[in-house]
Amino acid sequence: MEMIETPDMTRHFFYPFTESQPTQRNDHRSEIADYASAFWRRRKNSVRAKLQQVSGAGPWACPDDALICVLVCRNERRFLPSLLKHYRGLGVDRFVVVDDQSDDGTPDYLAAESDVDLWRSEKRFAESARGKIWRERLMALYGFGRWYINIDSDEYLVPPCAGITALTDYLRVLKEKGVCRVAAPMIDLYPEGALSEAIFDGRDGRMPWEIAPLFDAEGYSGIFEDSGAILRGGVRQRVFGTDMHLMKYPLIFWDRSCTLGASIHWPTPTSRNVTSEWGILLHFKVFSDMDERAEAIIENGQHMNDAAVYKTIRAHLKDEDEPVLHYDGSVPFSGPADLRRRGFLQSIVTKN
Repeated sequence: MEMIETPDMTRHFFYPFTESQPTQRNDHRSEIADYASAFWRRRKNSVRAKLQQVSGAGPWACPDDALICVLVCRNERRFLPSLLKHYRGLGVDRFVVVDDQSDDGTPDYLAAESDVDLWRSEKRFAESARGKIWRERLMALYGFGRWYINIDSDEYLVPPCAGITALTDYLRVLKEKGVCRVAAPMIDLYPEGALSEAIFDGRDGRMPWEIAPLFDAEGYSGIFEDSGAILRGGVRQRVFGTDMHLMKYPLIFWDRSCTLGASIHWPTPTSRNVTSEWGILLHFKVFSDMDERAEAIIENGQHMNDAAVYKTIRAHLKDEDEPVLHYDGSVPFSGPADLRRRGFLQSIVTKN
């Protein structure tokens, strides 16, 4: 990875990658403190989460070697068929889902799926630290010393090993090498034509990237801080003027030192967030109902900073209801081989 050191020692990096990236660092002194902090946080979460299981086999029926996907959703019924299909294809054995008072059929759909454990809470999303309390509590219940996929319902992971080796085999090798996290920024996809024609309801069997196939192949800016990477860019910044933090670590080996930190973008111990392994999250916000969805999120009152990002999006759509989304740097998503060639997928394990 090519880096630039500024006078204040901020480490900028270019993304997508053109060279190999830094390997994981370890600060065992800080991890001792993280272990103690995580212990007390778990004790609080056991009371604060207020979780109740609605359906499914539950944590005690989940084998130690099962690959578990954890997600929180509200009114995301349209994504569920394609989302479950995608992650089953990656090898997920069990989906552990918290539904935040959906009224669009989401709970009924999930309850009918045999590999889904559905949970609910009397608390709302904002009261649960934007879902972090729920997620941490569930990962404590389903067990330490295992890999989790930790996502939102509009995020479709493409891991670094995609098209090369099975995800479960890849994760086993990562653990042998002492790598405990896979970074994956949210890469926003968008339609090629008019926004008003990009209708996705999830009921015709199509995957979301068949409706919104384009993404920005350039124009990202990255900075490494002590807690991990910060990455910005993509269509939501370029067209809609938002300043979104794109970085996430959706593949995480969860042990007793782990929490989701002050932000889901920087889990602790933060020493593990500088990793050699980079995939992407195909992220889907840009469809014909973008304005209506943003309005619903604002009215729901559960998002951070009073849903400022969604207010910005609505303001741009009010000024221009058919924004031009594509530009010279737009490319279609065609699979992991192309992502790897462009530098979006990086791994020391797969040697790309």
